[in-house]
This record gives sequence, structure tokens and C-alpha cells, in this order.
Amino acid sequence: MASGVSSGVSDLVTETKKGTQEGTGRGLVKGLGKGFSRFGSKAAAGAMALGGSVADGVTATPGAVAKNAEQPGTNTAKVRAKPRSG
Repeated sequence: MASGVSSGVSDLVTETKKGTQEGTGRGLVKGLGKGFSRFGSKAAAGAMALGGSVADGVTATPGAVAKNAEQPGTNTAKVRAKPRSG
């Protein structure tokens, strides 16, 4: 997601600068419009990718838990629970 946002901000600056180089107010507005459009689409794409990664993790969790329950020494996360005292 951060990649999409940073790329979108870069496009926002670049397109605005290109529009300003036309030397007219119309060029500035046109550049801002293109920049915001690209920023929005790239940020949305980044958010969707993040959502996909979360969905992949949620989908994989039951299998990882089941594997760990069947074979206790094969914790896929490599995290060991601390033994309880008492």
C-alpha cells in the first residue's frame, strides 16, 4: 500500500509540474487533475493489494493451526509458547 501511495504522490507532483510548465492556469488545473486521478487510482490499488494480503493470511491460518495441532513441533510461525509455572 505504501508503494502505491508514494507512487501516487510522485505522480501528483510530476503531473502538476508538467501542467505548470505550460505557463497557463489551465495547464496547472489540467496537471492537478491528472495528478489527483493517478494518485487516487494508485492508492486504491495499494489498498486492494493490502486487502488481498490480509485475505491470504486469513485463508492460510486454519491450515497452519491444524498442522500445528497435528504435529506440535512444527509451528509454522516459529513461535514457542512459554511454559506456565504452577
